[in-house]
Amino acid sequence: MALPFDIVVTTCHTYFDVTTPVLLASMREAGVPMERVHIVKGQAGESRDDVDRTAPRVHSCEYTAEALTALVYAAEHPEAFKGWVLLLQDTMTVGLDFVRRALEVYDTHCTRPETTRCVKLLDKFSLSVGFYHMPWVRTLDLTPIKRHDADEHVVRDVKMFIEDWVFDKCPNPTWLGRFDNDQHRRVLGWFSYAPGAARRMIEHYPVLDVCKLKSWYGQVHEVGTYTDPAGAHKIKIPVGA
Repeated sequence: MALPFDIVVTTCHTYFDVTTPVLLASMREAGVPMERVHIVKGQAGESRDDVDRTAPRVHSCEYTAEALTALVYAAEHPEAFKGWVLLLQDTMTVGLDFVRRALEVYDTHCTRPETTRCVKLLDKFSLSVGFYHMPWVRTLDLTPIKRHDADEHVVRDVKMFIEDWVFDKCPNPTWLGRFDNDQHRRVLGWFSYAPGAARRMIEHYPVLDVCKLKSWYGQVHEVGTYTDPAGAHKIKIPVGA
């Protein structure tokens, strides 16, 4: 099924080999057209395209903008990203109904860019996930969120500042669900990327049928393969030790 938009995914050099295989496996299982998927790897030491991989394309850049790295990259390459993009994070998976739901959102909200410039996943704390009209994004000065400092303490200090930074600049943002509504944002379980790795909370957003695999420091439970009540979203990840 063809997509009228590109999917851009933010990752970084440190976690690229850990997180992106899980996301890409879920995309292939869901039938996502991989030629429309672009992985943007921040803090990679140099700016280049990975010519050995064509689907999805992997782009490297020297800077980071945290969750918005892929969007900044798209803004700086207008020849490749001319219309709408859907921004996702590397620590996500997509469900079997993702393509249909993403197309429904696009057809409903993204066909009139003169009135709609961005579509947020949630009304607040949306992880910067959503649809962006790139001609509008390019009207913004994105330099305040670009940096080359990879210090982890700096990262923690700026993450909350950067989350939804572009959405907050939009004069008429559309949102798909409410952060405080457990029908729009619900916890499915817990998992680790590998035995012994930090455990993460699986948070599901039904409107796009995507999950965010969120860092968490509270009580956790082992999860291997989890299927949600509707049976549409499956996550296959090694159980944490």
